[in-house]
Amino acid sequence: MNTQETTLLVTFRIKPTERERFEAALIDDLLGARNEPGNWSMHLFQSKKDRDLLYFYERWQDNFVLDLHLQYDYTQTVFELAPDALFEPINIRRLTDLSPVDQATYRLPADTTKSIDHLITFTVPESEREMFINTWSTLVEKNRAIPGCVAFHLHSVENEPSTFVLYTRWENETAWRQYVSTPIAEGISDFLLELFPYCQKNQ
Repeated sequence: MNTQETTLLVTFRIKPTERERFEAALIDDLLGARNEPGNWSMHLFQSKKDRDLLYFYERWQDNFVLDLHLQYDYTQTVFELAPDALFEPINIRRLTDLSPVDQATYRLPADTTKSIDHLITFTVPESEREMFINTWSTLVEKNRAIPGCVAFHLHSVENEPSTFVLYTRWENETAWRQYVSTPIAEGISDFLLELFPYCQKNQ
């Protein structure tokens, strides 16, 4: 198992007047990154509660290939535009997968245009953190075994002990809806359904 994997959640709060230009730069960066050696996955998400709040969810082989990515012109363009285009500086969070799997086990959906991806950030009271991690470590493995589940990852956030990031990927809308009705989703489906509608994949 590769213990050097680097996973990031990058947040952009875009000024409406700069949205078109900055989002185009993000998409250029995204498409370029996907062709780079060592990029395992990269997706652009948009908050459903705030149209101007976008996220990159990125998985890299290690810090070395991430550092190389930061040197490309399309990545530099994002950083150059950011001071004028954003309400606040780019927020880069480093994530730790609480139930990591080997890269060789990762797979793509049968049709990536129909896959359903969910990304949500949430907090847990510090007093409940350990119980939460122990409970969800078991749930993660069970959810990964569900037919139609392509990816299911719960991350802790560096320097934010009460914050967690959940990323899931399903073959399609049917697979996701079937999952919600399964026994394994009982008890957590309300939690998931409450959270998931607030973030959708753009690219």
